[in-house]
Amino acid sequence: DEDNAKLTLFCIDIIKHFYHYRMKSITMENVPGILYVKQNENYIKTVASALIGIGMHVQIQVIDSSRYGDPQKRSRVFLMAFKINLREIIFPKETHGGKDCESLVTVFDALGDL
Repeated sequence: DEDNAKLTLFCIDIIKHFYHYRMKSITMENVPGILYVKQNENYIKTVASALIGIGMHVQIQVIDSSRYGDPQKRSRVFLMAFKINLREIIFPKETHGGKDCESLVTVFDALGDL
């Protein structure tokens, strides 16, 4: 279908630019739905496979901004890739809402004194 074709072309463009400019890392961000909509599964797999194919270490993770002090629940999927010999990918530890973390920040906490 046309949307899949556009995503595939976009994927190919990303890899071409990455390779052409000899980039050492790449970070892509999108809504989590991109992982779960059937036609998008191939997009993520294609991007990850292509990056692995040119010697990159790839990691994909869904991150909720409220777990980092943002006063809203906003999930995003991150695809991060680094050259294998460059470094290990380490996503930041959550700072809010978990065990041994600060409380989640509410909108009132952020704006209540305005």
